[in-house]
Amino acid sequence: MSSRLKFFLVHFSCSLFSALLLLFWVFKIWYPYPLAQALGVTNIVIMIVIIDLIIGPILCFIIYKVEKKTLRFDLSVIIFFQIVAFLFGFYNLSQGRPVWLVYNQGNIDLVQRVEIIKDDMGKALPKFQKIPMFGPEIAAVKTMNLNEMNIHKEKAKAISFIQQPEKYILLKDEHVNIKKNIHNINELYKKNQKKEIDDLLLKHPNVQGWLPLRATTQNMVVLMNIDKAQIIAIVDLKF
Repeated sequence: MSSRLKFFLVHFSCSLFSALLLLFWVFKIWYPYPLAQALGVTNIVIMIVIIDLIIGPILCFIIYKVEKKTLRFDLSVIIFFQIVAFLFGFYNLSQGRPVWLVYNQGNIDLVQRVEIIKDDMGKALPKFQKIPMFGPEIAAVKTMNLNEMNIHKEKAKAISFIQQPEKYILLKDEHVNIKKNIHNINELYKKNQKKEIDDLLLKHPNVQGWLPLRATTQNMVVLMNIDKAQIIAIVDLKF
């Protein structure tokens, strides 16, 4: 085996390992299905994988010539920029990851890491004093009447309660308001395939209604158990 091919295989193997680790971490931990779709990060992940798995190793293979005096430097530059691109993409995925699913005025808002305002997190309930590292957790903000909402808009301007963990309460504490705002499961039949809904109900027999999931790229549906004020599943359905 030539040294050129040997270097390529070693480089490709390392790149493949890092790409597989990224895919697992993103799609299983940070953005569990279907949240990657809701936040539109799939294309970003594909771009990172292409740079890491294809462009980097192929460039190194092309320029690899044993007799080349600047070979070590050239390979180092390519690998350096490959690592920088990988870390830059990983950092952006980290900042954009969903950290809380927050019940808010009849909807479930998908809150990203970058949106959180940490100034007063120390005043939050113990459960909400640290940003989740391993996938989104569940919270709620207290339902406000119209007067309270107007006062908040005047004071907070562009800042929302969902960005402030110190405003979070447990989902079960909003049970009464969730029950008032829950949508009947039959509404989903209007814009979705009947078989798709029926299959979901067979898979999740304890579903009693749904709430809208609001996300940056694509809104979805949150299946709920009303009696327990519990999120059962997030599904890619129209409403």
